Amino acid sequence: MSVDGADGDKSVRLDAGGSLVEQRTPVPSMRIVRTTREQTEQVGAYTYSDSELLIFPVDAEMQSINKLQTLRVHLKWKETLLDEFNLESVGQSIEAITTVDNAYTATVRLSDSTSALAETPFPISVPGMYRWLAETDFIQPQNERIAAQAGQIVEGAATVQEAVRRISQWIHTHVEQKMIAEKLSGSQVLERCQGKCTEFANLFASLAGSAGIPTRVALELRRFPTAAGSSWGGHLCNDRRV
Repeated sequence: MSVDGADGDKSVRLDAGGSLVEQRTPVPSMRIVRTTREQTEQVGAYTYSDSELLIFPVDAEMQSINKLQTLRVHLKWKETLLDEFNLESVGQSIEAITTVDNAYTATVRLSDSTSALAETPFPISVPGMYRWLAETDFIQPQNERIAAQAGQIVEGAATVQEAVRRISQWIHTHVEQKMIAEKLSGSQVLERCQGKCTEFANLFASLAGSAGIPTRVALELRRFPTAAGSSWGGHLCNDRRV
C-alpha cells in the first residue's frame, strides 16, 4: 500500500501488516528502505571525513526500533584514551570497562529515556546544565525574538517532554523545508522561516535553550540517494544534554 503526503512531499509504502517498507522525502532527498537481517549483517564500518560511522550487528531479533528499550553494546579499541570518547550521556552509560596495554574493552548500555522525559517536571534545573545554554554565532537562546517565541510555545508545559514536543511541532509547522545555500542562525531562521536540516537544528537549539532545555547541534551521517546509487552525507540534528 502506498500513501502520499498531503502536499506530495513524502510517500511511504507499507506491507499488509501496516509496517513501513519504504519511505521517500524530497528535502533532504532521502530514501529509507527496510532490509532483512541478512542484508544488515553484511554492512560494515564506514570511514567518512576523518570520522568513523560504527555499524554493528545485533544478536537478538528486533521487531521495531521504536519499541527498543535497552541495548548493550560491546566496544573494543586501542591507543585512544577513554577521556577522548563521550560514552556517557542521557540514556547511555558504561556498565563495565577494562584496560590492558592501552587496549580498552567496554560495555555500554543504551536505554530509551523518553519515559524519564515524560516524568521530568518543566522547567528543569540540573547541575552543570548552564554550559549547554550558552550563546554562539548560530545558537542564540538570549536573542529577544527567540526568547519571546520560546516563551509562547512552552507556556503551561508541565513536563520536559511536552515542552520539547511543542517546540518541535511549532518548527515543523512554521518553517518551510528548503535547500538554501546559506547557513542561518536561530534568529535568522525565525525571521525567514525556511531552511534545511542545519536551520531546523539551529532554531530548535535556540528555542529549547531559551526555554532552559540544554540542547546541542550534532552531526550524524546518513546515506542519501544519488544518480549513481547512493552516498554518505552529513545531517544536522539535535541532541539533549541532560
